[in-house]
Amino acid sequence: MKLIRCFMLLLCLTAGLTVCLAADAPATKSPAKSAAASKSVKVNAKDGATMVWVSAGEFTMGNDKNESFWQRPQHKVYLDGYWIYKNDVTVAQYRKFCQATKSTMPQQLAKSNDNYPVVNVTWKAAKAYAQWAGGALPTEAQWEKAARGTDERNFPWGGKGIVEHVGSYPSGASPYGCMDMAGNVMQYCADLFDANYYKFSPSHNPADTDRNLLLEQNKKSAMKQKDKDVGTTVVGRGASYKWQQPVTFSSTMRFSCIMTGSEDTGFRCVVNSPAP
Repeated sequence: MKLIRCFMLLLCLTAGLTVCLAADAPATKSPAKSAAASKSVKVNAKDGATMVWVSAGEFTMGNDKNESFWQRPQHKVYLDGYWIYKNDVTVAQYRKFCQATKSTMPQQLAKSNDNYPVVNVTWKAAKAYAQWAGGALPTEAQWEKAARGTDERNFPWGGKGIVEHVGSYPSGASPYGCMDMAGNVMQYCADLFDANYYKFSPSHNPADTDRNLLLEQNKKSAMKQKDKDVGTTVVGRGASYKWQQPVTFSSTMRFSCIMTGSEDTGFRCVVNSPAP
């Protein structure tokens, strides 16, 4: 039996996090809709992915009210503007990449088809896809802003707890129009995982990608970890269909994922092309 690649539910429960059970849980605030927002969409010519624009500016990252120290302290972060994929990368899009680069197409779920999120992709392969498509994996700060918006919302949508076509629940869109940010599959971020990262992360365009820096900071931390637990996994965001009941997860939730891929982990990309 294939090893489950992300420690999500166990870590959540042991950390005492609140998991809200709901079938298609209503948003706490309706996603912002405007004529300007409708113009902030374009298609990546490389893979045909629809991208939405996240404008430059400050947002609140983390959550001081959550019992998990992984999400503390809550802090302000400034990000440059960026395009982010509206949906997870699909099976069809990843197959196109494999054909173009002569890479091996990973095995997909039995019920999967071209419009399902691609899974069983390693973190390294996901990064290679993003580079081929003219972008990168999102940092966890980019992912959280795209999911949460700038008004500190925590539970803006819900999920069914099963894997389905990407974008199957448009009422669950994020403030910027991103889909499946709390359902279908977990999503890789560019960052290496460090439970203490928020305690020393920069306030402008943070990217937790240097393990040597993480190890150095760990030596100074009051909550010191073993070296083997610092920067050896990557950040996962979102939620997995593997939960047996419908769930709604906070947009600030962070998970530690191993890099070798799993049947409930996918990814989306960001592209730093000019603003609309």
